[in-house]
Amino acid sequence: FNMEQRTESTSLHLLLSAARDAVLACQRMVDTGDTVLLLADGVMVLAEERPPGFGDGVDVVYNRTDIEARGLVALAAGAAVAVVADRDLPPLLRRHRHCVSGK
Repeated sequence: FNMEQRTESTSLHLLLSAARDAVLACQRMVDTGDTVLLLADGVMVLAEERPPGFGDGVDVVYNRTDIEARGLVALAAGAAVAVVADRDLPPLLRRHRHCVSGK
């Protein structure tokens, strides 16, 4: 996962909620090469028995600060999910042409 490599027609999807409708809407909008960043209450999908998938070729990353704030560190480690720190957000934004948020 390279946060610096710019891709011309991809989107960064900010998923701020673990609500089923928000997750389903995000799943419908993502495309190959996109990245889904789960932050705020979006990181709570880790607590589900089967966290949602977003398809092949879609990077899924979780915000470390929000995982820590919600006591999900052990779940994140056990699930071996990709985690980004707050300082990594600007390069992640620069990597994509578009940014879409949903909650």
